[in-house]
Amino acid sequence: MLQASANPCDQVCISEISEGSVYPNNVNLKTKTPPKILLLSLAFAVTIGSVMSPIGNPQNLLIALNGNVPNAFITFLKYLAVPTIVN
Repeated sequence: MLQASANPCDQVCISEISEGSVYPNNVNLKTKTPPKILLLSLAFAVTIGSVMSPIGNPQNLLIALNGNVPNAFITFLKYLAVPTIVN
């Protein structure tokens, strides 16, 4: 039996884990898709989608801040939308 932790960080971590796993579990129950496939596709989608944003990856943030990129969100979208969609 699990005991409640007095540490608030433990409670937040447990909450995040339990809430984050609800959606893949519901899809898994309805479609009988293996959870590993659902979680991998979620990870790939998040990674690919973050490429177009200046705050999506650490290297994009460095380029946006130190590269004097005007209107970083529009510029990143303009140059990275096509390669991201092709990927």
